[in-house]
Amino acid sequence: MQIMPTDSADASLGFFGSTNTAVDRGDFLQTMQDAMESVQDGSEVSVSAALDADAEAGRPVVESPYTRTTTDGVTYTLSEVCFTKQELAELRQQLVKEGAPEEALRQFDILASQPNGATLAQVMASLQVAGTTPNLNEEDEHAIIALLGQIDPTGDLAKDVLDKMRNGNGEAALELIAQGFANMDAGSRIEIGIEDALALGRGLGLDAGSLMNLAGNFGGFPALKVTAEQFGNLMAPATAQLTQQRANQEKLDAAVEKTLKPIISKARDRMEKEKAASELENRRVQQSRILIDRTVQEKSRGILDETLACCLSAACA
Repeated sequence: MQIMPTDSADASLGFFGSTNTAVDRGDFLQTMQDAMESVQDGSEVSVSAALDADAEAGRPVVESPYTRTTTDGVTYTLSEVCFTKQELAELRQQLVKEGAPEEALRQFDILASQPNGATLAQVMASLQVAGTTPNLNEEDEHAIIALLGQIDPTGDLAKDVLDKMRNGNGEAALELIAQGFANMDAGSRIEIGIEDALALGRGLGLDAGSLMNLAGNFGGFPALKVTAEQFGNLMAPATAQLTQQRANQEKLDAAVEKTLKPIISKARDRMEKEKAASELENRRVQQSRILIDRTVQEKSRGILDETLACCLSAACA
């Protein structure tokens, strides 16, 4: 049996390239990340329980680890490769050894703490530093649209920025805003309130610490009028977090590239041995059944022969 990618969906797991393409993999990775976040915040007791809840809601989930159901009954695709809990612990050790930052492994640690191991697809979903896509509420969206409308009254900038935010690409969204400022007249200013800035920060995916620092940059004022340069200084906490996330992801990608292939190879060998052992056990069971059937038939034939012999003897007498 071989483990090989049978379509582009398997190749997109990141095994042959950067894991930065997480957003492009659609709902599956988002489902996995949401499940791991729900364990972290205590709303679910395990990733499996969270996935079960998603399945009831009609969201796409992967089959449970250790399934022996394959796409074509013969080969395991990359997304069907399963890791044991011990293999996940070994992978973590190797990732850290190769330079993966501890803070970049938080979601992986949640997944690795589950008792039943994980699939390759689940592992790749957990190796995303940026975390989940922010859930923008209507109030935050309106605040962002109004704020960016001062830079581009057409609304095109706000639309593009919100699209980037919804896809979890905060760094690209912030870059679009900087480009919009660059297109304004020199010395132009916009007014930004603290609540507007916090709404923007939430859309960019900032954590609680960065949001607090962002609010602190207002120096106690409820609103400020800022130039492009001053806006950049105001949003420094966002730039710092997003830059650090990108750096952590790059280090993690490099570590994954060096460590994951050998672990996959070991997992493949183990799965093949498990399958061979299962097939051998099935053959033994089948042989035992055949032997039992043969013995029963022989005994039944012997009993029948004895019965017929008795009947003939009685008839002759």
